[in-house]
Amino acid sequence: MCTLSRDAQVVAYRLFGMGAVTTVTFEPPHFISSRALAAFDELARAGMIQPFDPKKLPEGSKGWQATPRIGRPWSEIPEPTEAELFQILSA
Repeated sequence: MCTLSRDAQVVAYRLFGMGAVTTVTFEPPHFISSRALAAFDELARAGMIQPFDPKKLPEGSKGWQATPRIGRPWSEIPEPTEAELFQILSA
């Protein structure tokens, strides 16, 4: 877990950590920041999330779902602040 960037750690902890949610989708006109996209890509490369089946999403949407590996001990990651989350998910 410690090899993930802080952005990826924040996204994983806040959106998928501790089983809070299993899928995340962004439908137009919602905006996905470049930092958030990079974090999702990094988590996918680490095998922690996978792209959601695009056939199950409205056209133009993006989505990810947690894989079983997402259930790692989240105590390894310092809890993110609201400011960290805001910086990643906006702009």
